[in-house]
Amino acid sequence: MSDFDSELNAMKVIGETLSPLDDEVRGRVMQWALSRFPTDLKVVDAQQELPDNEVQSVSTAASYDTFAEMLVASTADSRPENALMAAYWTQVIQGNETWKTFQVSKLLIDTGNGDLNLSRALEALIKTRPQQLVQTGRPNTSKGKGNKSFKLTFAGINAAKQLLGIN
Repeated sequence: MSDFDSELNAMKVIGETLSPLDDEVRGRVMQWALSRFPTDLKVVDAQQELPDNEVQSVSTAASYDTFAEMLVASTADSRPENALMAAYWTQVIQGNETWKTFQVSKLLIDTGNGDLNLSRALEALIKTRPQQLVQTGRPNTSKGKGNKSFKLTFAGINAAKQLLGIN
C-alpha cells in the first residue's frame, strides 16, 4: 500500500469512527489523538477570533454540503477541471478509494455540466504531468465500453485543492 493509499485509508477510518460521536466526545478523542501523535498542525478554537490573514484560509477549507456548492466555490473553468472537481468530491469527500465514470458523470449532469465529453476530460487529466488521474479498471464487456474505474493521484488531489484555494 502506498503512502497515499495509507493516508486516504487513515482519513476514511477516522471519519467513520468520529462521525457517530457527539461533539463533546469527538472533541476529547481529537484532543487525545493530537497529544498522542504530535504534528505541526495549528489547532484553532472555533470560538477564538482569528487574525484577518488566517480567516480566509480557514473559511476556504470549509466543508461543503453538496457537490454543487463546492464546484461553485472552486475556480474550475474548463471541462477537465470540472471533471477533476467531481472526481475530488467522489474520491476524497465521499471517501471512495476508486470510482466509476457514471458517478462523476451524474454529478456533472446534476449541476448542468453534463454536456462535456467526460472521456476526453478524463483523458486530459491522465495526460497531465505529473499525472492527475489513473485508470484502475476496465469494463467487463467484449466491446470495451462501459464504466471504467479511476483514481485521482496525489497530484490530482493537490490540483483540486488549488482550485478550491486550499493550501
